[in-house]
Amino acid sequence: MMDIMDISVVDMAPANNFRSKTLMPSMDADDFNALVNYLGYTYQYMFNDLQSNHGNNKFSEIGKMAGVHKTD
Repeated sequence: MMDIMDISVVDMAPANNFRSKTLMPSMDADDFNALVNYLGYTYQYMFNDLQSNHGNNKFSEIGKMAGVHKTD
């Protein structure tokens, strides 16, 4: 029997918007937009990630559905 393991990556994403904004005062909107618009970076969002293993080398991101995407 083969063990099928899921993958989780945690980013300590705050559980509510107020904590999210007060814990990230160093994020500058102009710098963020410059990285995206002029340097070709992609948008990045800090959430916990839970990848469900389908057992066929394919995974699905289910963190929000499982309620673990923002757990502080």
